[in-house]
Amino acid sequence: MKPKQLLIKDETYNFHWLVIFGCSYQEAVNIYAKRIGVTPWEASSTHKQHQANFTNHPAHRVSLIWFDQKKPPPSVIAHECLHAIIYFAEKLVVPINEKTEEVFTYYLDMLIERIYESCKS
Repeated sequence: MKPKQLLIKDETYNFHWLVIFGCSYQEAVNIYAKRIGVTPWEASSTHKQHQANFTNHPAHRVSLIWFDQKKPPPSVIAHECLHAIIYFAEKLVVPINEKTEEVFTYYLDMLIERIYESCKS
């Protein structure tokens, strides 16, 4: 069965998350490389034991969120989305603290909601 893909775009900061469901990590890396034109930073197959992962390419504003299942548990979605948001903050060079946390929690909500909704269909 073909892996499911979801591209979530943030036009404000020109940042994107490519979410890939239902395949091996190596397949997800290959899809990312084909769509983005580069291999993500953690392209090794060290994630054979994992059911999900977050990675990126430091020169690009597209992060990869991968799930081996087409319908991952909500806790796994939230876990990977938090990694993605922390990287997003680092890429923007904005610390997550009392003054900025609300903005990042809205982004976290948005990612989790979009991924969760995509899993329903």
